[in-house]
Amino acid sequence: MLFTGDFLWTESGEWKAVVLDPALRDQYVASLELVRELDFDVLVPWGTTDDGPAYAMTGSSDIRRRVGAIIDRVRAGESR
Repeated sequence: MLFTGDFLWTESGEWKAVVLDPALRDQYVASLELVRELDFDVLVPWGTTDDGPAYAMTGSSDIRRRVGAIIDRVRAGESR
């Protein structure tokens, strides 16, 4: 299990991140790259939307895909 606090959360089943300080974008991406390589079966975020469960079942290829998508969005300048 990976407990992420507010570092990662889920919105309608999609994993999201929130870049609170754009000046720290590179450090945020570096942290996401570390998480992408972790081995866990369940993501337990601090928050989710009302239409989803309080956790997400996952696996290694799913982790790489979902966190990779977040990294791409953050690198493109998005805040989530």
